[in-house]
Amino acid sequence: MKKLLLLISCLCLCTIHYGQQVNIKDFGAKGDGIQDDLAAWDSAISYVLSFPQYQTPEIIVPAGVYRFTNTLIIGGYAIKAADCYVSAPVKKYSKTTKLNSREFQKGTRSASIKIVGVGTVSIYADFNDSSELKPVISYQAAGDTRNLTSTRQYTAEINNIGIYGKGSFTSGGKPILREKPDYRRNNQVGILAIYTHNIKLNQVLFWGLKEGLMLNNCYLMDIRNLKFEYCQRGIYEIQNHSGKLENIAAYFCDKGIEMRSNQLVTDVYYAHSCGIGLHVAASNNLFNSVYLESYNSGESQLIIGDNPGEPNASKNLLSGLAFNMLTIVALKANKSIGNGITWKDNARRMNVNGGVIQTCTFKYPAHKLVKVRYEGVTGNLPAAISTKLD
Repeated sequence: MKKLLLLISCLCLCTIHYGQQVNIKDFGAKGDGIQDDLAAWDSAISYVLSFPQYQTPEIIVPAGVYRFTNTLIIGGYAIKAADCYVSAPVKKYSKTTKLNSREFQKGTRSASIKIVGVGTVSIYADFNDSSELKPVISYQAAGDTRNLTSTRQYTAEINNIGIYGKGSFTSGGKPILREKPDYRRNNQVGILAIYTHNIKLNQVLFWGLKEGLMLNNCYLMDIRNLKFEYCQRGIYEIQNHSGKLENIAAYFCDKGIEMRSNQLVTDVYYAHSCGIGLHVAASNNLFNSVYLESYNSGESQLIIGDNPGEPNASKNLLSGLAFNMLTIVALKANKSIGNGITWKDNARRMNVNGGVIQTCTFKYPAHKLVKVRYEGVTGNLPAAISTKLD
């Protein structure tokens, strides 16, 4: 009988732990926009990480403004945001004390750290380092800085939270949303994730940041209902193969999305008043319902590929891009017609079906005209367009 009671007690405890929720305010967070809440969040993360694998509680965040004065690091060894621009940062850290690929491989099947905002939740990044690009929330590579013997890698899951750059709130915690933020000088990244498999983001707002979302080698990502306003670049992602973006909006950004991954599906993307709405620099990607509209268009609203010498330029030839329902409205600040699509040096083939290119022109560099020709333009509206090598 005693053994039976002990077994029942253990089962009850497991049931209580599994799926449990914890409140961020129980760890000392105020959410008043004045107190530095970083330590409270860090304590909550440490508590969640103390649970058995696959049994981590959800972190519930009540409505409020949570002021951070530094980066909230979740997971493994601290890798700088600047190092995530390389295609395979794991190689950069191989055979060092910071990271090796064996630890990364061990750490890809671990628990999800789920952060859920309830009501209007804002994280205010009240810090700025002129010499280093620093994230507000950083999901890091394999290993765990809180336990040097651990190789667990945690999956990010964030719901219903806004992340605001420096200068978005007063010293009394009140929002300053009517002023245009100085996002080019805010040397901040909203969320940085590296080797965070199956990352899930939903209902997240990025405001007044140099980089909204940076993802590197985060396979099987699920990114939904994100909004970027006044960011120098909304999303920068590289080597995140086999994932999905859905219902993404970018407003008043220098560049909405820069995509450098294969096998991604983007369903419903809207960019308004961005210098560049979308830059695709990787093959085999599908876009369903893309609307790029700007009356302050820069180089082009849609850029395909890279030219030699450009930052992060890819030498691989691009093909296999498909757009369903692509609409572009591109005007310059002086109301003259802007470029709709810029076709760069390593671009080869793109299909556009069921869309319209409005008040803009195609632009092909002169040195490419001998290599690329129109294969066909059919129909009225919508139009089907493809290009290929001679």
